[in-house]
Amino acid sequence: MKTIRKTPYTHRLLARIVIEASTPLSIGTGTESIITDSLVALDVNGLPFIPATALAGVFRHLLSNEDSNKIFGYQVTDKTNDGKGSRIIFTSAQLVGKNKKVIDGIENIDFNDPFYHHFLYLPIRQHVRINDRGTAEKGGKYDEQIIFKGTRFCFEIEIIGTKDEIVEFNRIKELLQTKTFRIGSGTRNGFGEISIIQYQEKSLDLSNPTDLEAYLHKSSDLSDDSFWQQCPSTSLAQTEHSGWTFYEIELMPKDFFLFGSGHGNDIADISPVTSTIITSWDKEEAEFKEQCILLPGTSVKGALSHRIAFHYNIRKKIFADKLSEKEYEKYVGDNNIAVKKLFGSRTNFSKKEDVGSRGNVLFSDIILSDEPAAAKLLNHVAIDRFTGGNMNGALFHEQVNRKTVSPFTLNLLVHNTAFADSDVEYAFETALRDLCSGLLPLGGGNNRGHGCFNGTIKKNNQLIYPI
Repeated sequence: MKTIRKTPYTHRLLARIVIEASTPLSIGTGTESIITDSLVALDVNGLPFIPATALAGVFRHLLSNEDSNKIFGYQVTDKTNDGKGSRIIFTSAQLVGKNKKVIDGIENIDFNDPFYHHFLYLPIRQHVRINDRGTAEKGGKYDEQIIFKGTRFCFEIEIIGTKDEIVEFNRIKELLQTKTFRIGSGTRNGFGEISIIQYQEKSLDLSNPTDLEAYLHKSSDLSDDSFWQQCPSTSLAQTEHSGWTFYEIELMPKDFFLFGSGHGNDIADISPVTSTIITSWDKEEAEFKEQCILLPGTSVKGALSHRIAFHYNIRKKIFADKLSEKEYEKYVGDNNIAVKKLFGSRTNFSKKEDVGSRGNVLFSDIILSDEPAAAKLLNHVAIDRFTGGNMNGALFHEQVNRKTVSPFTLNLLVHNTAFADSDVEYAFETALRDLCSGLLPLGGGNNRGHGCFNGTIKKNNQLIYPI
């Protein structure tokens, strides 16, 4: 008769975490549909959720190799004959419903309810890739489905180990608090930022009969929070992350600005993009606010990218009139060294050695929920130079955003490896100065006078412009 070997892993550390989307989230399925190029992952109830694999992948990527092997385990390799299984367990992050109760398992969702009706038709964000000549690149137009800013999710983490090993969970907790912790895709395009609304943890010693009984009776259903009712709840504030440079840019529009929606509306041929968000969870159910002014992170990223390439080329004394057309392509877009180091590059599948890389700059969408979405209607007409009359079919209307009442803040995080070349740092900060002095307009209608801003720049909380 075989004896059962006693496991050395006598302790369990469990944590229950409620997160809120500080920016829209893009938790994609990798599939498309007739309405969008990228669908959001939905659970059995047709509501958005974050798969456990997505959470595990983010944590594992942020950990060092040593910490990752300790917590997530490792496989047998040619050099070692042993492997180690993972000691951390994640649940999927399920949606927090209208009554602040987590929706887990099959539920009868009333999509006629105002709260759930919003999730029946999730927002679709439009994207277009602009080249160095200011026009759309071939194949650069796409869209994706996203989850509202302010949406809340709940998930749990369990760490298995000895009494001494359980302290490793503090490393996971620290990662949750960093400003660079982001979930989903598009984290370099303004998506994925979260805040920790509620954090509870409990340590159990399974050699203790009371703790063992509590562990065995704990439900895996996230909607059942009876296990956690005696655990204190806290919120985790964001902390600085070493290895990153933080830029805080305060912008004030000089006049009108326009970030286009890509389509018109009932009164105009060109309309500004807006966003629906959840503004408050203070009452019994969440409050949605529609038609909020949106400044997409991708729009800022695109404008900065082209201006950074310009300043870097000047710094390196590279001028377009001195280059052939073939040589010119080496210094623009992804081929520009500064752009590649800051914003990454695409994989060139025709060259095995040309592997793409993701960017080193984190953007966040700016959504102005406190500003009135006051739009001004502007009429335009093209005049025939010979007759002095209007040209046939050349009358159109555009709706633009008025100057805001107060300035808004754009936060950027840059990984220090991108600044190993001082010329890259120079080009980046010079482009930011252009933005804050009105020399780099944002959005559409730049040639019609829209999108100019004044502002200030702080680098790691130190004012660097104006000085």
